[in-house]
Amino acid sequence: MRERILSNEIEAPLGSMALAIEGLLGQSTELYVRRVLMLLHSQVSILFCLLKDIVDLKMLSIGKFEIALEIFDPKQVFSFFEENFKR
Repeated sequence: MRERILSNEIEAPLGSMALAIEGLLGQSTELYVRRVLMLLHSQVSILFCLLKDIVDLKMLSIGKFEIALEIFDPKQVFSFFEENFKR
């Protein structure tokens, strides 16, 4: 239970940050600003995934882990990097 509360205390602000960045991305037209915002968004997403992994490992160690299947699309990952890190 404590892991879930801690997770929610951090997940909610991270989710809010991601949504705020997405909103700013929709408003910005400058390429430099968009790239910085995309970088920030990716870092927030990575931090969010790290948090989920830490909580999952803790739940696994105490025997309360629940499997959640997610579809991974490698094309989407490569497209993101191609779009954001062009020279």
